[in-house]
Amino acid sequence: MSGGLELLLFAVCLALAGLTQSVTGFGFGLVALALLGWGMEVKEASVLLAPAGLVLNVYLFWSLRSHFRWTGLVPLTVACLLAVPLGGLLLIHVREAVLSAFLGGLMIYAAVQRLLAKPEDGKGAYWHPVYAGVPCGLLGGLLTGAFGTGGPPLVSYLLNRPLTRLGFIASTQLLLGLGNGLRTVQFSLNGTYDRSYATLCLVGVVGVLVGAWGGLRIARKLSDSLLRKVVIGFLAVSGVYFLVRAL
Repeated sequence: MSGGLELLLFAVCLALAGLTQSVTGFGFGLVALALLGWGMEVKEASVLLAPAGLVLNVYLFWSLRSHFRWTGLVPLTVACLLAVPLGGLLLIHVREAVLSAFLGGLMIYAAVQRLLAKPEDGKGAYWHPVYAGVPCGLLGGLLTGAFGTGGPPLVSYLLNRPLTRLGFIASTQLLLGLGNGLRTVQFSLNGTYDRSYATLCLVGVVGVLVGAWGGLRIARKLSDSLLRKVVIGFLAVSGVYFLVRAL
């Protein structure tokens, strides 16, 4: 992928993915892989997404840093960081069909889980206790390390914590940003990145920043109930997509 048109399409795909994550708090990897999967292997696309995803996470977290709180997030964060390197190793060994089926089932489960969750009261929902952050973090770290798609397990936990709408988005960016930072370093150290990736990575960064800028403007105007519906719908549609892809 080196022609002008291909680079433009790559940037547009990442801009749309960046906009999605800015509005919902996650979904960059899922949307980008779904779009890029039409023209390249999922594993190749996943490697290319790591630097752009990291830039997106840093930009969004910095923009919303005043809404972030550590309360209840330490076990989730530690577990996620421990699992990311293992996920990078899975990228080499796991068949795409197996991954797609797993991702699809996980996303549909997360959508149904949130749909059935009890309405929040004034103190916020605690559907998941703090210790549930360990399995959610481990699974999210594995998926982040392997394919940059660790959002669903992390979202499953964070949506059921007492977070404001913008606090939820800020929290997901910190977690996904730490994961993307680790996988970027891991891919750099094992020689995955070379000069042939430089142009695509730069174009991808420009694309996600444009999408993130537009997405933040939308996110600040969304109501909590609308954001919840958007997240549930996105999870459900993405889950069906990956299940069909696995066939």
